[in-house]
Amino acid sequence: MVEDVLLIQVHIPRSGGTSIASWLRLAATSGLTAGHADLYPAYNFTSESQLRFAGLGDPRVVTASTHNIRNYPETLCGRPARYFTILREPLDQFASLVRYIASNRERFQVPGRLTTLRDIAAWYIDARLGEVASENIQTNHLALFPWCEMTKGRCDPESYARWTSADLDAYWSARLEVAKLVLSTFAVVGIFDRLRESVDLIHRRGAEFGITLASPDELPFVNETPRSEGDVAWLDHATPLGRAIRESLSDDMRLYEHAFGLFRSAMGETSQTRSARA
Repeated sequence: MVEDVLLIQVHIPRSGGTSIASWLRLAATSGLTAGHADLYPAYNFTSESQLRFAGLGDPRVVTASTHNIRNYPETLCGRPARYFTILREPLDQFASLVRYIASNRERFQVPGRLTTLRDIAAWYIDARLGEVASENIQTNHLALFPWCEMTKGRCDPESYARWTSADLDAYWSARLEVAKLVLSTFAVVGIFDRLRESVDLIHRRGAEFGITLASPDELPFVNETPRSEGDVAWLDHATPLGRAIRESLSDDMRLYEHAFGLFRSAMGETSQTRSARA
């Protein structure tokens, strides 16, 4: 058993993370753990003082869920930190993002003229060009801050849109391998399409750290966006929009395949096992 471990959910948007966070919170509210922290400020944590102020220095906090821890040190606030995340098939994640934007038009400032999901998808990948959230969302979430740290201050992740062409090219060339390296340090890499089994892995790994979590059978499903039949025809690779979206997710697709391999290995599966399941 590792003493006083912090188990931290690296919450990648639109990948089942809200359900996982609710499940971790359930362990705290039912008395299985001493406390859980939901850490979703308007900024990313870049210092120990920010993390302590958010509550991670409190020994009663055993688990935490956040979008906002983007470097993954072995210790946080003097405590061993263990991380896990869930990845989602990139086209499915993008479709979920578009549905979420359509359900929250004002928040995303969607122009009134856009009436279909296809319209919103086309607008999103054009209007957000140059923003780190506009492409390869999962790879960037994992790789951006660690890569910037390697530049020793030359590149600031918060000013991504203003980087030089040379720095952008260097990051784009390196980010997939950086993201893979980050995943190799995580306690669990789960898969959205096999969420129940992923939660079971998290539950077992938590027990190895001396952390008792709620039963995987108690996983709630929250913050799901409505899904209608045939609403993703615009993802078809034969359409210009579909091709553009696939190009914008090319590193995510490779990262997802890598993550699926890590998950399969943790489950004790072989490629033949996966083929049989399919």
